[in-house]
Amino acid sequence: MESIDKAIRLSNYFIETAKKVKIDSIEVNEIKNIIKQNANKNNREKFKILYKSDKDVNIKEVSEQLGVSTQCIYKYKKDIDSK
Repeated sequence: MESIDKAIRLSNYFIETAKKVKIDSIEVNEIKNIIKQNANKNNREKFKILYKSDKDVNIKEVSEQLGVSTQCIYKYKKDIDSK
């Protein structure tokens, strides 16, 4: 019985992890699409568009996609929030 319980918990762990990976993948694709649609804009403007569409945007992922540091993204965020 104990082995079955552990197997169920392990299975649930893998299912939840797969769900998180799928959600992260969708979020990355959305970020990439917005960046691609606004290719003619600078990084600050791209981040502003991303941030206005989702206040909880993944800062780390945005910084990777834009090729800037996370500190730079936090500075952009601070500038936007102060206006």
